[in-house]
Amino acid sequence: MKNTESLVSQITARIQNGIISGEIKSGQVIKERDLEKEYNVSRTPIKEALKILESEGWIEISPRKETKVSTFSASDFEDALEVRLSVETLALKLTMQQELTEEEISKIHESIEILDEIAAFPGTLSNDQIDTYNNTDNWFHDFIYSRSGSKLLQKIHRNLQAFSARTYSVIPIGADRAKEGAMEICRILQGILSGQFVTNEIYLKAHITNSTMNKIDWLRNAEGNDDKPDQQGSFSKS
Repeated sequence: MKNTESLVSQITARIQNGIISGEIKSGQVIKERDLEKEYNVSRTPIKEALKILESEGWIEISPRKETKVSTFSASDFEDALEVRLSVETLALKLTMQQELTEEEISKIHESIEILDEIAAFPGTLSNDQIDTYNNTDNWFHDFIYSRSGSKLLQKIHRNLQAFSARTYSVIPIGADRAKEGAMEICRILQGILSGQFVTNEIYLKAHITNSTMNKIDWLRNAEGNDDKPDQQGSFSKS
């Protein structure tokens, strides 16, 4: 049983990574037979992996059983923004109602140092620095949801992650946005340490709005120019 669960997890992760990297394109049809050959496994773990991916929003399965990678548009992100603002604010409130462990406090201080360095960097950020920002940003959002203790919020977070992750190979994040985002997260982390929820709620909503608008503006421009997504550069994971 454990071997089967492990195999399903591996296949699920590989498909997710393929979507994130852009190797598996938005809207692309996924065929079970092709996956069986590619991963050299039976159809059972493939079906289980696809069920997980569908439940988290990575793929869509039509009534005719056609499986496609979920697509996204500027209007989709506009709809998601309101949901995320409400849900993540609640997750932050629940997180701040609990006492932090010494390990968590140490990790927060470490993250603040990393983000401070990025925000204060005088020149253009390198791709490595933007990747560091993205990784720290991902940890920050994961921390809020996991520390909230709410399984329902964590499930919603996984769906929102899947929604956002489909843009990683498409929507670039500029150095200015990375620096701005680093400052925003620093303020929120400092607020978690000091217990200032009201101010922190404002900072969190600003961070979510700015990150989402970065995607919306890019998509609107691309849709208006009928451009195809560019597969180069560093990408926003907020």
